[in-house]
Formats: sequence, C-alpha cells, structure tokens
Amino acid sequence: SAYINDLDPEEVQTYEIGTKWDVLNNRINLTAAIFRTEKTNTRATDTDGFTRNIGETRVDGIELGANGNITDKWAVSAGYTYLDSELIDGGFTKVDNDYITSPNNGNQVQNVAKNSATLWTTYQVLPQLNLGVGAIAMDKVYGDAANTKYVPGYVRYDAMARYNVNKNVDLQLNVNNLSDERYFTKAYASHYATEAEGRSAVLSVNFKY
Repeated sequence: SAYINDLDPEEVQTYEIGTKWDVLNNRINLTAAIFRTEKTNTRATDTDGFTRNIGETRVDGIELGANGNITDKWAVSAGYTYLDSELIDGGFTKVDNDYITSPNNGNQVQNVAKNSATLWTTYQVLPQLNLGVGAIAMDKVYGDAANTKYVPGYVRYDAMARYNVNKNVDLQLNVNNLSDERYFTKAYASHYATEAEGRSAVLSVNFKY
C-alpha cells in the first residue's frame, strides 16, 4: 500500500491567450480563449510504495462566449468549453513485486469533462416582468485514473421570473433542474459519486435604496 509522507503543495501554471469582439453595433460581446494548465508536483506512488510529489497532469482548452442583447428586450448569454486533459505522469504501479510506470499515463484526468456548455436567455415580456430560461450541458467525467469508472453526461434546465413591484422592490423566482433530472456532478475511484440536487425553487425579495 502507498504511504503519504511530508508532501509539498502541488503547483499549477496556466498559459492563456484570448480575444474579444463587439458586434451588431456593440450589442453582442464575443470572446474566445485558448489555454494550457499544467499541474506539476502532484501526488503519485513512487517505486518504494510511498506517495510523493512526482506526478504531472496537463489540460489544453478552448473557451468561447457570447453575451449581450439581440433586441432591446431579448438578452442572451452562451458559452462553450473544450478541455483536452491528460495524465502525463501518474507515478508507478505495483505489479507482483515490482513497480512499473503507471499504465494510466495518457488517460483523461479525473473529473475533467471534455465538453461543457451553457445557454441563458431572458426576455422583458412586460415593463415589470422579465422571464428567463437556460440550460447547462456537461460531458461524462471519470472518477479514476484508469478511466474505468465514470458518471454520464447530463443536461440541466433552469428558469427564472422577475417582477418589479416598484422602483425599490422586486420579486424573483428561480427554478433549477426543471425536469427533475437525476444526475451526478462528480465521480470517485471508489464505488460512489456526488448526486446533484433535484428540482428546486427559490423565491427572493430584493430591495433597492
């Protein structure tokens, strides 16, 4: 079995380049970015069975976004992210009485989804009433370095209604997971996963001074 002994903090470096564009007479803002995140000094099993800071992971990503107003009453926000993750160095694995280079090298990093997207749109139905709907989509994620245990991808739908009582008070109702979808947000190497909340509603009163 592996032992944990005097571990150093893991280190992360991120490199990013991006661009922003204002289109449709500055009504819509478009963004795009490419980036690389490298985590070194990660915890992994060494050749003596001890856990040490000898591992490395890397994520290359693309992020796209759009925010703004299509009309005076219709607003939209959308985003998409692609993450190409890789376990560069997973340390060593014990086979019989020997330790060999981890066979998991090259696999997808745990709990990093390849594809994810969000879409949210609102419409000013009346001067006092604003309605909104949106969706969040997520690819499957693996819970172990061997990429044998995972939770499937999902799509969640949300909605919102905001009513302005007067210039100082407004009411807002948010309903999340409209379809009461049963889904999981995180997987683990053991036999369990994190289950997301079912359909829920929150009514709030906002005061402005």
